[in-house]
Amino acid sequence: MTRLRALRHALLFVLLLTAHTLRADTPSWATTPLSLHDCIERALRDAPTVQRLQARVLAAEALLQQARTLPNPHVAYTAQDIGLQTSAGPALLHQSLLSYPVLISYLRTQEARVARAGIAQAHAQSDEDRRQLRLAIGRAYFAALLSDRWAALEADAAALAADIVAQTQRRLQHGDIGTYDVERARAEELDARRSAEQASRRRDLDHLSLSIAIGADEPFLVPLRDRLVDLAIPFTGDRSIEPDALLARARTARPDLRAARATLQRATEQGRLEARRAFPLAELQLIGGVRIADPGVGGLLAFGAPLPLFDHNDGPRTAAAAQILSARSALTLLERQAAVEVLSAERDHRGASDALLRFVRPQVALRETALRGARRLLAEGMAPLLDVVAAQRDLLASRRALAQAEHDVALAVFRLGIALGEQ
Repeated sequence: MTRLRALRHALLFVLLLTAHTLRADTPSWATTPLSLHDCIERALRDAPTVQRLQARVLAAEALLQQARTLPNPHVAYTAQDIGLQTSAGPALLHQSLLSYPVLISYLRTQEARVARAGIAQAHAQSDEDRRQLRLAIGRAYFAALLSDRWAALEADAAALAADIVAQTQRRLQHGDIGTYDVERARAEELDARRSAEQASRRRDLDHLSLSIAIGADEPFLVPLRDRLVDLAIPFTGDRSIEPDALLARARTARPDLRAARATLQRATEQGRLEARRAFPLAELQLIGGVRIADPGVGGLLAFGAPLPLFDHNDGPRTAAAAQILSARSALTLLERQAAVEVLSAERDHRGASDALLRFVRPQVALRETALRGARRLLAEGMAPLLDVVAAQRDLLASRRALAQAEHDVALAVFRLGIALGEQ
């Protein structure tokens, strides 16, 4: 028995230590409750993916910097024995050459256009990654809000179950009911307490997950400022904004579509660059030099360039054409996916709003009335305990549905804004 008690104490110590590790101290920037906007801004500033986005843009800008840089001139020196003898010894021909690709701008200007298109593509892709990060933070934030609501509902249900136990015990003392009713009430209380503890653990896990998502070094319980009921803005039935107008807004503002158009532009510029490389004008070398020999000093001027007899850059040109075709098809596919995302988000908003206003809220009001009536009849001895338990469970289920419906409406509003590309 002593060994079993020691094992229990050790297990309790490990659990307490684990809980202390998970519940890290709240950072100074999270001492006050955070709104959804605060969490998104924190994630866009501190999330590990932000550094990757910055590195992508820097890499694209480096290509433009290189395209704007002129190549270095080529210098050569030779000393040649020309087979003649002088009084000082063998005659040598000293030659110094300086060469430079004078038509290099023929390629560099087009390389700069490719690099600028690549920068636009990198910026748009980074904006798309930020949009996806906003969506992930929004989902995590709304999940934490829903967990808060459920935890509060389960705690209220546990308090109601404890109140019913107290009522049944008083009625047992007066001889109005038997011990079976008291035991049933206690069983319901234990089940309510178990559900409350389960909901509390789920709430903590959702808050810890949110803290990591917004860029915290260690997980902590994020304090939330917003409420689902405030963020759940139902659809008002305004028909002034037609689906075509929504799609037009999305095509203009969505960064994934901008990235696809930039990719197509970059592929087009790359194709033009490969077409220029088919004619090696940029490899034309202007060579100037000085020759020094025993008879005297002379100069040298020459031109050199490869002859495009066999290699016409056919392979890279074909690859560039394939990239153009791939980019064009990817843009078409993304436009269709964006249309589906926008219209589905808009329909989700309408459907969730309709369910909230027409079904869930009226159902909660009716079941609250039913529970009050059942508890009044129980106090008067005119209704069994099972009626109160059933009414309480029905109300708890309706309140859960209300929290879920408000979560769905709030998330639908947020998803619609993200689908439209709004910041």
